[in-house]
Formats: sequence, structure tokens, C-alpha cells
Amino acid sequence: LWSRYGPQAISLPARVGGPGPGATLPMTYPVALSASDPVFAAVSGFLTAYLTAAGGVDRYVTADSLLSGLGDAYQSVALTSLTATDSPLTVPADGESVRVLARVDAVTSQFAPTQLVYPLTLQGVGGRWVIAALDQSPAMSVDDDLVPVMAAPGRPQ
Repeated sequence: LWSRYGPQAISLPARVGGPGPGATLPMTYPVALSASDPVFAAVSGFLTAYLTAAGGVDRYVTADSLLSGLGDAYQSVALTSLTATDSPLTVPADGESVRVLARVDAVTSQFAPTQLVYPLTLQGVGGRWVIAALDQSPAMSVDDDLVPVMAAPGRPQ
């Protein structure tokens, strides 16, 4: 029950059937980028500044991105792979954009390794690539059909 006084549970929860196992759709990042690519350097620098105490996020983002660092969320990060929707130019024109998927190995303050994935949009500004947005979802295929996920044997669909 929601009221002006706040939420209040008025009964115990009931067991109901879930929405089902869903479907899969491929992501569309067919171009692998190497560590020598300017986009790789921009994404690596941004993720280090964004996720660690290194700071300096403003050097890697567009003025209207509204992105700021998370402080010292992780002790260290390493960009392990970067794929793109298209082959980006080495020197981009102003306003040119590319979507990428960054896979990162990070280490927490308790020295626990973890893997992270960030879908990003980069934009050309002054002849270099900068981060324009943290995408809400990865780029998904528009050419493929949804593939239903089969429920595990013995489990209802």
C-alpha cells in the first residue's frame, strides 16, 4: 500500500509464474579494435578516469555528456577488448560517431577481480575521439530474428 506516509506491506508475497526464459538477439559489434587504435586509447583513458581515483574524466568526454567520475570505485581497470559497430577513422570529423562495447577487468578496493562491460558512444571533436554517452543498452541486431531461449528440462516455460 502506497500512501503519503510511505509504503507498507499489507500481506505476505504470493508465488506466481515468471515471465518465461525470454529470447536472445545478437549484439552488433563486428569490428575488433586494437590497442593502437585512437578509439581504444580514448576509451581506456576514460574508463580509468571514470572508475578509479585517477580523475580527469573531463579530458575524455564531450561538454554535453554530463558524465563525471565515480571516484575510487575500483583500484585499477584494464580495457581487455574493444569492439565497434563500424570501423572508426583514425582522425574523425566533428560530429562523427561510433558505438563501441568495452570489456574491462577491474580490481576492487578489497583486491577482488571483477569483469565489467560498457556500451559507449564516441564522437569526433577537434580531430579526436571523445566519449559522448554511456549507452543504456548495447547495440542490438536489426537484421536477425529473436531466438527463443529453451527452458531447462523439468522447468515450466
